[in-house]
Amino acid sequence: MKRKIFVLMLTAAVIAMSFCLSGCGKNEKDPEITDTDKTPAVVDAKWAEDELENYNEYDEFTADTYEYQSKVLFTADRSVKNFNVLALTMEDVDDDGNVTFSEKSIHTLATLKPERPLMVRMTFEGTIPNYGISYTDTDGSTKRFAVQISGKDGSIILSEF
Repeated sequence: MKRKIFVLMLTAAVIAMSFCLSGCGKNEKDPEITDTDKTPAVVDAKWAEDELENYNEYDEFTADTYEYQSKVLFTADRSVKNFNVLALTMEDVDDDGNVTFSEKSIHTLATLKPERPLMVRMTFEGTIPNYGISYTDTDGSTKRFAVQISGKDGSIILSEF
């Protein structure tokens, strides 16, 4: 009788340990848990025509309806929160050439994800940026960038302001 109780208790202990080691989920990454890596995210902007084939799905927004729209694709190497497309108006330029903009959010995504970029139709007018982006980075800081076309090679560049 003692032997049967011992075997039964041993079996129950082995089952309990197996459940805890494999079923508790401590070794699995929970998709609901946020990334604890505080390395700054890399957000990039490129001509959409060159990049859209690399994505199965993406979000879209039309910033204006002018005739000469361009399609710009915004991507991130990790999820960023509070992603905003901004309408910019130049307010001032200091003696060092630093530009001050007033900004108005015209489109918001709760999260810009690496697997689902945002394609924005926008018009580039002149050399002063009229659109920008902002987002909350992985460390909780807000980053703001003007969207411009490079005068060297025609690529899209993001200039932090």
